[in-house]
Amino acid sequence: MKIPNLIILAAIAPALVWSQPVPQPPPQPAVLPGKSTTEPVIVIPAGHTMQGIPLATLLEEYGVLVRRTLIPALNLPKVTFDFITKNDLTHKEAKAFYETLLSSRGIAVLPMGEKFVLAIPAAEVAKTPPPFTDASAKNLPEADSYVMVKVKLQHVMPSSLVGVLANFAKSPNSIMGVDHARILYLRDYSANVKRMLEIIEDLDVVKETHEAVIPTGGASAIAIADSLSPLTGRIRTGRLPSGLIYEGSVPGNTTSKLTTSGGSNRSSSGSSRPSSSSRSSSIRNTSGLTRKSILVGTSIIACESINAVLVVAPTKSKLQLAKSLIEKLIAASSE
Repeated sequence: MKIPNLIILAAIAPALVWSQPVPQPPPQPAVLPGKSTTEPVIVIPAGHTMQGIPLATLLEEYGVLVRRTLIPALNLPKVTFDFITKNDLTHKEAKAFYETLLSSRGIAVLPMGEKFVLAIPAAEVAKTPPPFTDASAKNLPEADSYVMVKVKLQHVMPSSLVGVLANFAKSPNSIMGVDHARILYLRDYSANVKRMLEIIEDLDVVKETHEAVIPTGGASAIAIADSLSPLTGRIRTGRLPSGLIYEGSVPGNTTSKLTTSGGSNRSSSGSSRPSSSSRSSSIRNTSGLTRKSILVGTSIIACESINAVLVVAPTKSKLQLAKSLIEKLIAASSE
């Protein structure tokens, strides 16, 4: 009896399979340090063209792109779109591209949960806040995507930044600051919020200060601090043993002089001594001294327990100026 060839083949097939060499996977490309083997997926190729397409078609494409059901408002403008893409676009880039296209026609799209997206007129966007995003300035796209960001400040008060940031806002009332919580709420288009966050990074820093403790010797620390208060923008009164009035401003100005309250004048380098009656007079500030707050932003604090003056200035030049004035007052009071 002849055995069919088909049956013989079926019997010896397993042996043939085991006898064949096991196929090896293709060699993988070497991964260079700092490089990724995964290339971004292109969702819109260069040359993608749309000519005169209606809003409904573009919204449909956007809904497919973000994988959400689109809910259009009834009062959307009747507009059309024409464009040709010149570059390949990834999913993130394509999303930003469509949202900027819609924004250019006065339409904003806002995510509503995980499954829906709302399309409304851009004029109404302030009444429909989007969910908060945790994206940093670096990760926000350069696009007209509507976003809302909460910023916790560390060193400055929100109210001090609102006026600065308002210059970079596109939407009205898009910046709200809460001082007691040190929180800023930014609700605007992505490109605008990105600029605001970059500015906040520059401004929310530790304020530079320059300090010095200056012993006052035999002079009263309280009297010296009080006499210099008008120069810092603070109006206070005090007494120096010599009853001196300081006129002038900056070191190096030859018109600067120390005057006794009794009316006799002498230059800061002069040798005449004030009368005993002038030493008991109260310090008076000239109108020029009050008007020129040359130490504005500087704090001058009397430390009576150690008979010294603490100076905290915003710049080195103001610290040096305060030191110079204090030294002159100490020298004058000791004569």
